[in-house]
Amino acid sequence: MDAAHAAESKLQQLKLSGTADLANDKQDNRIDGPIAEALAALATSVAADGAAVWQVGPDRADVRATAWTGVAAKICGAHPVVKSAECALARTLLQGEVVSVDDLYSQHQFDGASLQLIEHGIRALAVVPITADGAIVGSLMILYKDTHPFNEGTLAVLYSYANILRLINKLETALEQMMAPEMAMLHTLTEVLEARDGYTAGHSNSVSKYAGLIARQMGLSDPEAERVERAAMLHDIGKVGVPDAVLLKPGPLDDAEWSAICNHPSVGARILAPLEAFRKEADLLLHHHERWDGQGYPSGLKGNDIPLGARILAVADVFNALTSARPYRTAHSVEEAIAMLRKMAGVQLDPKVVEAFLSLVGK
Repeated sequence: MDAAHAAESKLQQLKLSGTADLANDKQDNRIDGPIAEALAALATSVAADGAAVWQVGPDRADVRATAWTGVAAKICGAHPVVKSAECALARTLLQGEVVSVDDLYSQHQFDGASLQLIEHGIRALAVVPITADGAIVGSLMILYKDTHPFNEGTLAVLYSYANILRLINKLETALEQMMAPEMAMLHTLTEVLEARDGYTAGHSNSVSKYAGLIARQMGLSDPEAERVERAAMLHDIGKVGVPDAVLLKPGPLDDAEWSAICNHPSVGARILAPLEAFRKEADLLLHHHERWDGQGYPSGLKGNDIPLGARILAVADVFNALTSARPYRTAHSVEEAIAMLRKMAGVQLDPKVVEAFLSLVGK
């Protein structure tokens, strides 16, 4: 049996009933901002069904999906990290080779990767490298659901967008360097806040660590996970305006005291508001006390209307709070906290985020 017939046979075995819905996948764009806009514009300009950016891993032993649109959602979501030792396509991407495959059925050159692409509804692809300072830092890929003949014009457009993404990457790197002193200042503010309350010392660091682990477990890209980590590190800075008599009260809070506590996400967001570099972190911080059932604060958002990063932050925050001592109670054991998280799933907390966190417990 030749490669084309083998691929066709495998495709029939898979019975891809959901392939037609790939273009309408709700995870259409991996991230927002200029990279997502560039990918969407690229897909439109070359009539592609999807596009993706793959970043070279830090040890240059793998490639990682960092942004995507359209039909790329399925393959990148299912295989966010592809190791070179396991995949000829990954080795090709790491070497910065230009690739164009008109028909994956007949051009079966990427070992198991071709069948994986086919099973996710992808029939043709083209890839060009993204470079920075003479080194290969990633690849830009366009994808089609049907066979597609590639020509020099299409590849020229692809190269142009690879250069655009290279410039965006440089701008984002510069932004990170600009953020560093502001982050240090805000981190200091967090440490000062926690110094007021010995019970919560180290709380923000722990919540940040948990939130980053959950974010990556759920398939968020490194930039997205880092944004969640920063928001988690800063999530309680609004408590700087809460009096010690309320913050450290060992007994139940009255209505006025509870109102002061409930105001801290809004205060924290206002602290970050003048800092343009932390605009997205401010949004996550603002909504980390919303509830899945809509009974949270400050906006009463419900379910998926709550930003995903805020839902992740909420699970990390609740778990650390449960396993830490407070003026009004002793710490719960990890087992007790897990049982309580399970009860909160679908009521206070996003059940998918709880599931992702629980899958990490013990690792």
